[in-house]
Amino acid sequence: ISKYRINNKILYHDIKTQLNNDFYSTSINLGEIKDIKDGEYYSYDGHYFYDDFHLMIDDYQNNLFENALNYERPYYNYYQYLSHRSLTNYTYQEIEDYFYQTLCFDKKLDSYIDHSRDNANDIVNRSQYYDELKSFFEYQNLYGSNALMMISESINESAYGKSLSSYMKNNLFSHSAYETEIERNYSRYSFIETSIYSHSKNYISNSYSNHRKPSYYGSFFGNKVSGMNVMYSLDPYWGEKSAYNYYRLDKALGEKDKDAYCLGIIDNKKSLNIYRDETLRNIYYRMSNVNDFSFIILEELANAYLVQIDPSFNNDYLYDFEKSVAYINKNDINYLINEDKMKINEFVIINFDADGGKIANLEMINMKIRKGDIHVINSARKDGYKFIGFDTEITNANNSITYTAIYKKIDHLELINNIDTDIEYAGPYDLRDSKIKVIYDDQSEEIIEIDSQMIESYDTKLEAKQEINIIYCGLKIPIEINNSMELIEIKNNLQEKIDFNIKVNNLNNTYSKNDLKYIRENINKVDFIPSFKELRQLDKMLLKDFDKEIYINDEYYDMSISGLAFSNQDDSFSLFNLLKNTYYINVEKSSNEAYERLYEVASAYGFNIIDAININLSLNYQETKINGPVIIQLNIDDMQNDKIYSVYHLNKDNDVIKCRTTQTSNYIQFMTEELGDFMIMNLDSANNYIFEDESENISLDNDYFDNHGIVRDIMAFTFVSIIGFIMIVIYYIILNKKDREWNAYKKSLQVEDIVQEEKLKN
Repeated sequence: ISKYRINNKILYHDIKTQLNNDFYSTSINLGEIKDIKDGEYYSYDGHYFYDDFHLMIDDYQNNLFENALNYERPYYNYYQYLSHRSLTNYTYQEIEDYFYQTLCFDKKLDSYIDHSRDNANDIVNRSQYYDELKSFFEYQNLYGSNALMMISESINESAYGKSLSSYMKNNLFSHSAYETEIERNYSRYSFIETSIYSHSKNYISNSYSNHRKPSYYGSFFGNKVSGMNVMYSLDPYWGEKSAYNYYRLDKALGEKDKDAYCLGIIDNKKSLNIYRDETLRNIYYRMSNVNDFSFIILEELANAYLVQIDPSFNNDYLYDFEKSVAYINKNDINYLINEDKMKINEFVIINFDADGGKIANLEMINMKIRKGDIHVINSARKDGYKFIGFDTEITNANNSITYTAIYKKIDHLELINNIDTDIEYAGPYDLRDSKIKVIYDDQSEEIIEIDSQMIESYDTKLEAKQEINIIYCGLKIPIEINNSMELIEIKNNLQEKIDFNIKVNNLNNTYSKNDLKYIRENINKVDFIPSFKELRQLDKMLLKDFDKEIYINDEYYDMSISGLAFSNQDDSFSLFNLLKNTYYINVEKSSNEAYERLYEVASAYGFNIIDAININLSLNYQETKINGPVIIQLNIDDMQNDKIYSVYHLNKDNDVIKCRTTQTSNYIQFMTEELGDFMIMNLDSANNYIFEDESENISLDNDYFDNHGIVRDIMAFTFVSIIGFIMIVIYYIILNKKDREWNAYKKSLQVEDIVQEEKLKN
């Protein structure tokens, strides 16, 4: 069963979703807890903790908590019970620096591949948050929803802005409150900003903070008794998970939001009156069956507390922090959290004029900003114009001021690199290397990469060619896309042929060469990757007929590999074709540059770094590459079975890719479609990963003898010997020539002497 554990005064919730195995699916860090000593505990609500499961059951059956270890002071996680009707203490610039500098988000998604199978794009350094974070602050101030709480919630829903929904539907929250008919028809937001706008306005202000709506149980994250979690998510621990994201962000940023507000908790009350004044006579509205409810306490009076309330009381659900306050009887509050943090904020009215365009669907915005804060507006939109800023530099909100939008007129657009127009039916489009050129009215130019917000909505369920537009600042470039079932059929054929051949091979040790040829030729045409088991078996079949040898050079990790026969079809001519062609796999330490790039990304997610290595491949000493997936297995020294291991890969574009990774008791295995630099990492886990070791097809124990190395050495020795022999022959030829010349010269001198002697005699 699920359990809570306390380690060094930090509370963790280890959650099981499958009761037929020993593994916890999630472990949530709920922050500091002071009143209970370290150990393992049971709890159904996260408030009362027990060291005996049966005592807990007895209490719940009797609707009591007297056997709880903290009976007198139940635990309420601050981040889980803070209302959305609060303001983060961080500036937009601090949040942007964290996401860009620490988490290393440097671009939006331009494709979607999830081979790691965790419902998030595999490129770690890309996110739909990029260039969109201002919107969270804009709508915090317009609709009264804490910017960092909304970011925390969207992390939970969109996997840090890397989910398929965030890419294809510009949706960071997995919901569907659309503003326009076009958005409703295609179930897709026109812009990422629009999903943040919709969440803040329609979900927080109009629904989960609206005391007249059936969804209202309080605007804090909460659980299945109170808060947004009651109606927002089927996951009973959604509130804890969102609170954990808030806690983690706040801790990384410097804990400015930690315990910033005083919270009043009401644990169980059948009826609660909310009053207009401190006399407690004029009732604003009434709440019933109030359990585990939280209010932000602004001020303590004689018999009442002044509290921030959830309803906006505005027709368009705009929220006024100064007006949405009320009073509750002091006796109705059971517990106070951060009693010394009661405070009333001051606000300044700031105006934004869209100058013919719109900001947040409004032509003019009158926004109340907490005094001293920097006001943030994402952008104004005006068809045919690019927003470039405001007429006055935005500074801290100390006095009322009006800012007017400034635009640059666009003359026309040109498509430079088209998108891949063959799209898998109902699948993601590929925008890699797609660009447009923007030509402005003054004839200046700008190159813009096409992102998902620039693709016009289309019917993903219609198998046909469709005319759509690339849209930028209201201007359009028409293109034709083919929403094709053919690619789906290829994926289905691949799986069918893999299943069939593995089954046949297991029965009678045969397979269809034509089927495997089809698989190898088509696997890279679609978003498809086999499982670890499937790839091992496919590779084992092909190794029987593989006409190449494989040689592994690894001094570090006792490396082994599967998939090299399956993923390579290079039969190019070589000097060594008299022998079998040989693949050489070399493992060495990564360069400092590669290590630093991988480290900066991995460390942001709390990984413990083991090592970074470079794996490269050559065919007969000439560098080559793999043409499909391979499994690489490494023997990790001091393998820790209470940690979960991961591998990141640095690709040729300097993007960091998470590899699908598994582990056994002594090894890690990861799948990759590209060799190069890899970082090996681990994280603490609530589980113990003790599995039977796997065997890859080629290892240091069974790789082939390096025939080419012997031939190379023999040829080198022969070459040197021949050169030496030739030099000796040349030397003797030259020496012999010199001897002949010398003898001839001496002979000529002797003849001359005889002639002179005869002359003297005569």
